[in-house]
Amino acid sequence: MLSETNLDFSNNNARKILSDPGRQRHKSFALTTSCSDVETEKRWKPGGTATMSMGSVRTRMIESGEDPTGIGRWSYQTFKGQDGIKVTCITAYRVCSQTYASAGDTMSCKLQYNRIRATGELNPNPRKRILDDLQELFMGMTMDGDDIILGIDANEGLESNQSKIVQQFFDETGLIPIHEEAFDDDYYDENPIPATYSRGTNKIDFMACTPRVMSCMTGCAIEALSSGIQSDHR
Repeated sequence: MLSETNLDFSNNNARKILSDPGRQRHKSFALTTSCSDVETEKRWKPGGTATMSMGSVRTRMIESGEDPTGIGRWSYQTFKGQDGIKVTCITAYRVCSQTYASAGDTMSCKLQYNRIRATGELNPNPRKRILDDLQELFMGMTMDGDDIILGIDANEGLESNQSKIVQQFFDETGLIPIHEEAFDDDYYDENPIPATYSRGTNKIDFMACTPRVMSCMTGCAIEALSSGIQSDHR
């Protein structure tokens, strides 16, 4: 799961940055991506996501897709396991809290604002809109008895002074933030959850899942920054 990939995945050379290493290392590999459909001259494009699966997990994939609005906010892969249980893994990117005026013309928040406004919404809020749209997506899945694993760059912490909207999102969807719930409060008193952004002080990236998936968890961890793929998030 990779958020804010900043690649134009309509460009085959951009896709190969992720697909070639995956196929070299694994006999079975699947890459599902999302990016804005706004045309760019280079393979760089702000925002975007990539969801990957490999090996025996890949062989259970029955569906894949992306944000249907054309602004590249999420991608997903669905897997079918024993007893017909389906699990959908979703990678999402929520834009940062820049204002429209301060964002550059090529920034994700301005691109999303303009695209949503073109649908008739006069004062769009892209940061709220993605959470509303994901909640609607999840509702359809969970009503069918499916499970969800979400990886999201939320660009906001659970204890944010801004709005606590991320915590509200988890409460309303019933998704459980995995790292926050894996251990008891005494453990976190001695081992605070680290910041997930190199220039920040808060955890703004989350893995969350439905209760049945959480009950199957045997462990979790947060890797060091730039461990593996070079990134300012982890």
